[in-house]
Amino acid sequence: MDRESSNRIKILKRDDFAQYIARIEPNEMEQWFSDALAEGGEGLFAVTLGDTVIGVSYLEDESDAFLYVYIYPEYRNKGYGDLALAALEQTITAEPLDSISTSYRSDCEAAKRFAQKHGYKKHFASALMEYRGGRFPEEKLAVRRYRDEDYEEAFEAVLTAVESGEISEERLEESLRRILRLKADLAGM
Repeated sequence: MDRESSNRIKILKRDDFAQYIARIEPNEMEQWFSDALAEGGEGLFAVTLGDTVIGVSYLEDESDAFLYVYIYPEYRNKGYGDLALAALEQTITAEPLDSISTSYRSDCEAAKRFAQKHGYKKHFASALMEYRGGRFPEEKLAVRRYRDEDYEEAFEAVLTAVESGEISEERLEESLRRILRLKADLAGM
């Protein structure tokens, strides 16, 4: 990457995100980001190099800001991700800014290394969970991304659901066994 390239990386608001989804490797992207792209939601931006879209990004500009950068595979390992992240961080206008967080798939080592390289530290990780029961009442559905502070409330909600019979102890134990198996597989045990 040359000096001129660093001046040409831009984060631009776009309305036509549907066309960019096909270029994303499905096994590299978290489902929430795929859904946000499909919906063309607020906070989505194109990462451009000159006139070429080289990736997509997402930003929640709040005191606890959240950002996500996806660079298309053919543009990786050239420094564009570093520049895109810096440009996205500079667009945050929230005052006061308490924290900036990001996320990545737990099975994507390159994304993990990228986040760590830029000073993002792991605070919480959750295994993928699948709910096969009936619909939860809307007031029990999450309306924002999980944060570390939500642990106590989530614990109490699961405990209450088990105690009331909404979730059986057997289903809870089955989920825990599956999580432990996945963790063991990921750890190479």
